[in-house]
Amino acid sequence: MSRIAGTLHRAALRTALVALVALAAPALARAQDGPSIRAVRADPVTVDEGEVVAFEADAVHPDAAPMRYGWDFGDGTTLAPDPSASRTFAVYLDDGDYDAVVTVEDANGRTVEDSVRVTVRNVAPEIRGIDRDGATLERTDIAFRARVRDPGDDALRYRWDFGDGTVAGPSENLEVARHAYQHEGSYTVTLEVDDGDGGISTFRETIVVGAGFRFTASGAVTDSGCWPCAVSTMRISSPVPTTATAAVAPRSSFMGSGCVDAFRYRLRDQVAISR
Repeated sequence: MSRIAGTLHRAALRTALVALVALAAPALARAQDGPSIRAVRADPVTVDEGEVVAFEADAVHPDAAPMRYGWDFGDGTTLAPDPSASRTFAVYLDDGDYDAVVTVEDANGRTVEDSVRVTVRNVAPEIRGIDRDGATLERTDIAFRARVRDPGDDALRYRWDFGDGTVAGPSENLEVARHAYQHEGSYTVTLEVDDGDGGISTFRETIVVGAGFRFTASGAVTDSGCWPCAVSTMRISSPVPTTATAAVAPRSSFMGSGCVDAFRYRLRDQVAISR
C-alpha cells in the first residue's frame, strides 16, 4: 500500500513541476529575448548632395525595457548610442549609395541591427559670378576670382578662358587667376568649374579693357644748375585726355653729357609712371 502511495506522490510532484515550468516558460523566454526592430525608414530615400535626410527606427522590447539607438550612416559619420536617437538626421556631401545602419541595444547589452539604403545624386557647382581686382587696362595685371558654391565637398577644378587666346587650367588651384591683356578691346571671359563627378558649370562675362597710359613730355632736362629739374609737361591720352604738369626727378646720376638717363614722372594724382 505504501508503495502505491509513494508512486502517486511522485506522479503528483511531476505533474506540479510540469505545470510550474509551463507557467514560467514565457517569462524565461522573454528574459532571453532582446529588442527587435520592426522597421527602419529614411525620408527621402533619394536626395541631392547637401540635402537633409530624416531617419527613424521603430524598435520594441518584450519587457518594455529602455533601449539605446546608435547609427552608422555609411559615409564615415556615426552617432553614438543614445536613448533619444530613434529619430535623427544626416547630410550626405558626396554622391553615391549609402547603407545607414541602426543598432538597438538594451540595458543587458543585447543588440539587434537593421539598415536602409539612401541614394545621393550629384549636384553641379553653382557659379555666382566673377570678381575682379585691378584696373581693366591693357598690360595691367588683373586678378579674377571665382565665386562658386558647391553643395558637396568635391575637389573643384577651374578653367579660365580670357577671350584673347589665353587659357589657364583646369586646376584645383585656380579659384583666383591673374591675367594681363596686351591690347585694349572687348573680351569675353569664360569660367568653367568641374566637380569631378560629372557636374560642370560655365559662366561668361564680357569686360572692356581700356588703353594704358600714353604720354609725351617736353622741356629741357640737363645739369645746368637745375636740381631737381622742375620743368616738364605731360599729356595723358587715355583713359580721359587731359594735361597735367609734373616735376621731373632723376632716378640715377648724371651720365656723360649731363643728361639724366632715367626719370620718374609723378602726376598730381600721385600716380607714378616710369620712363
